[in-house]
Amino acid sequence: MNRHKHQSGLSLVEVMVSLALFGLVVAGTVGAYFSFIETSSHATQVSHRILDVQLALKLLQRDLNMAGFGLPAATRVAGLDGGGETVTEAAVGLDIDGDGDAGDTVVSDVVYVADGWQIVKDITDNGAADGDIIESPTDYFAKLVHQREAGGYHAALTQDVDSGATALAVDRTDINLGEEAHADADFAAGDALILYAEEASGTAWYVEGHRLAAVSGDNLSLAAGDGVGRGYSAADSRIVPAIRWYIHQDTGEATPWLYRNGSRVLPGVVDFQVEYGYDRHHDGLEWSAQTPPAGSVDGADSGAAGNEAKIPLLEAVRVELAVAMGGASGVKTSGGGDARTLRRFETTVILKN
Repeated sequence: MNRHKHQSGLSLVEVMVSLALFGLVVAGTVGAYFSFIETSSHATQVSHRILDVQLALKLLQRDLNMAGFGLPAATRVAGLDGGGETVTEAAVGLDIDGDGDAGDTVVSDVVYVADGWQIVKDITDNGAADGDIIESPTDYFAKLVHQREAGGYHAALTQDVDSGATALAVDRTDINLGEEAHADADFAAGDALILYAEEASGTAWYVEGHRLAAVSGDNLSLAAGDGVGRGYSAADSRIVPAIRWYIHQDTGEATPWLYRNGSRVLPGVVDFQVEYGYDRHHDGLEWSAQTPPAGSVDGADSGAAGNEAKIPLLEAVRVELAVAMGGASGVKTSGGGDARTLRRFETTVILKN
């Protein structure tokens, strides 16, 4: 008797259904995988972007911490409230001022940091090459202390400066270890400087920052539109080199950069705002957008016994950056597009010198 063996298997329909289901599972898994990769990549880009911002702020903090080393405290920082570059919200596609539209313009600040630290660092870089500083550590520190007590390294004005002047003349430059030198040996075109004066009574300081457009011998020409804000007496005035922090947007670029002097520090910075903390009454910090308070003296209680007029002492600087996260700043959105968002970063620095 013949026995027929029946072999069980999948029909064509079943195979096709199985393959379809398998394809769906694979497609879902692959989709989830690529979505995870994209999300992870976006998160990594944002993390790197935030790290870049933090590094830029640390560089600014370092400059502010060492502001005016060896110089009079009142000269450490000069700022321009709203004196920086204008950014058009429509051009960058962001609502910078947070008023619900992107049709406004926002003007950033500029801050000049007295560059006393760089001058001091020049000593350690050059060793005995500057002539006045010999190799003995004892004499080196004695010279440093002497120069600090004498008011730091500076250049003296040759003649009085009138308000609105666009050029300064100096008869000697002491900014390079007290040596006699021409200005062009210490300044270069595009450098920044802080001009300051002490009133004869010693109760008021005037401080302002400028960018040099040209240097010729002992003549320092200021950049266009950067005229001196008030008159300065040659007998009571000095200039010191400065570090200039500002934002600038080149033609054709989607967003501005944050600059330190002429060097780019951070892309996508659309707003740079600075506030200054004074403790005029010794009762806590008072914050002001404008610095320095030219000629401002705390004379409200000067009539009381023992309360003579006080020079407002700048003690802290608060900085806020508005940074474009995405698109032209190099961070794609999770959907792969170029849409940008705005993120604000803030830091407060207590001045040390």
